[in-house]
Amino acid sequence: DLRKDAEVKGFRKGKAPLPVLKQYFGTRAKGFVSQMIFSEFYGKALKDHNLNPIGSPNIENKNNDYVGNFNKDNSYSVNFVIETLPVFEPIEYKNMELNFPKHDKNLLFNKKLTTYREQFAERNQITDRGVKRGDTVIIDFRGTIDGVLFDGGAASGFSVNIGSNNLVAGFEDQIIDMMVGDAKTIQVKFPTDYYATNLAGKDAAFEIKLHSIIEVKPAEVNSDLALMVGYNSVDELNLAINNDVEGECSFLDKSELESQIITKLLKCNSFDVPKSMVNGERKRLLERVGKNNLTPQVEHSLILSATYNVQKAILLDAIYEKEAEIEITPEELDNLLESHAKQNNISKDQLVSSLYNSNQMDAFMGILRNNKVIDFIIKNAVKLESEKTNE
Repeated sequence: DLRKDAEVKGFRKGKAPLPVLKQYFGTRAKGFVSQMIFSEFYGKALKDHNLNPIGSPNIENKNNDYVGNFNKDNSYSVNFVIETLPVFEPIEYKNMELNFPKHDKNLLFNKKLTTYREQFAERNQITDRGVKRGDTVIIDFRGTIDGVLFDGGAASGFSVNIGSNNLVAGFEDQIIDMMVGDAKTIQVKFPTDYYATNLAGKDAAFEIKLHSIIEVKPAEVNSDLALMVGYNSVDELNLAINNDVEGECSFLDKSELESQIITKLLKCNSFDVPKSMVNGERKRLLERVGKNNLTPQVEHSLILSATYNVQKAILLDAIYEKEAEIEITPEELDNLLESHAKQNNISKDQLVSSLYNSNQMDAFMGILRNNKVIDFIIKNAVKLESEKTNE
């Protein structure tokens, strides 16, 4: 094939003898042939050995021009390594004992209503009294351990709501009764399980300067609040909050049950976790975090999360393949596509096109499969009642 268009010095086009062609074009020919052979027999090898590979094969004997070996006996051989999905029989996913959560809907209702009241609260600068719980204050602070400033220990114009417990235990309480313009040094102790391990369990001193006190008076629950939120009456507002609470409870119930299910499945189903899938999931999570130069602790947490996500996906997919009863209907897929398209303010056709163009349709279908499997396990579970969950 190469000879037809080959131009070799001293010979007419297409007339060079085979030994000369081998000298000039042998390497290129081996590249063509190795690619043809590999394309044809790779799939056959997988089928013959019933292998389900992950990603592309890692070819061991290759150089810059071609892969494999052309042997003296006119044979061709190539060695490659593939990583495969684990093959196992999922067990103990039927009649699973689950603690079905019971959320305090009144508590969730009051929490959402409080959010609206605080959103439209009256805020007044206070100068004639000290800080009280519920006030918002603006402060400067400088934290030291053994007299040395630590990373993240200083800030100017920092806003905190007293009683929110967003800061280290004891920090906010020691601001109470301070007046505008006051400065003081407070002592706190970081908890032993603090996320920044260099601070965990340490005693710290904070120099604080109070710049302003803002009194927050939550809005009254009346027709004015309802109108500001976007409803015509208090009854409409209450109905909307109740609907939100129902949806939130359903979401929380499903999330908590799913966590129980995966934990139980991992205890009784053992399989090797493909490293390439963990690395791929780690990369995806890292893109969401959007950070580089991770600390060893964060990197460890990232690997644990990636491993858990891969284990979960493999487990649920194995159950889906085993149970013929679990089936995705066209209507269910259509509804999920409509829902996601609406969330992203695009049409369903645009979403489908985007998923196919980015090779994400399989991942999208995976979400639906996982949900169906979780629903199947919950449906067949032994129900254990839990006490009301307040948090």
